[in-house]
Amino acid sequence: RFGLNNRNLYFNTSYKNKFGDNWKLETGMSFTNDYSNLKIIDDLVTDNENSMHFKVKLKKQFSNRFKISFGSEYFLTDFNEDYTALNSNKFEYGFNNNIFASFVETDIFFSKKLATKIGVRAEHSELLNEFTISPRISLAYKSGKNSQFSLAYGQFYQNPKNQYLKFSQDFKAENTTHLIANYQATKQGQIFRIEAYYKNYKDLVKYDTQNAQFNSNYNNNGSGFAKGFDIFWRQNGKIKNTDYWVSYSYLDTEREYKN
Repeated sequence: RFGLNNRNLYFNTSYKNKFGDNWKLETGMSFTNDYSNLKIIDDLVTDNENSMHFKVKLKKQFSNRFKISFGSEYFLTDFNEDYTALNSNKFEYGFNNNIFASFVETDIFFSKKLATKIGVRAEHSELLNEFTISPRISLAYKSGKNSQFSLAYGQFYQNPKNQYLKFSQDFKAENTTHLIANYQATKQGQIFRIEAYYKNYKDLVKYDTQNAQFNSNYNNNGSGFAKGFDIFWRQNGKIKNTDYWVSYSYLDTEREYKN
């Protein structure tokens, strides 16, 4: 009583070149088409999505202590769904969404032991009529010949999924804030790594029905968090003809979203 027929096409092309006084150019584009026919008992659902992505990035190393990269990208999405019920009633859903983003990122080496990466991303979603700014920073300190501490902070945004946008566009972008601390030590045949993290989720999509459907009431009142740590130890060749590792992960997470 269930059938699925899917066709997918993906095309990608890119170009890289150096020019001028140590400048590097990276650019590219991609296109994808995803077409699906679903039969659920006597109902028929047809999905058709076309997406394009354009990107350009410039990089320059001014010295051994400073380099910068910046660029822009443009996403275009056209999603359509046709639903034909047993009684031959036909319903159409869908949306068009264009997203424009620009970013800049710098690498700064204060010394042979201390370095930082600082960046910011600005993004505008035409469908949601929303402008977001995402700062991101990481710091690394070389504590020894074979060891390093690092700390990273960043904000990230993404649009709600197609299964929600096809029914409603009255949303904000879902977002999360990440804070990650890491220590790693390596030497011949050995790796030790420990990492702790905290992630805070905001503006997650919620709805008031069992499943997301056309008559659901949607909002962005969802939230959540994830925190924990990972430990990893690997040793190769210390005992003849052996390579072994031990890892442990701890995760505490809660999320209020969907229904």
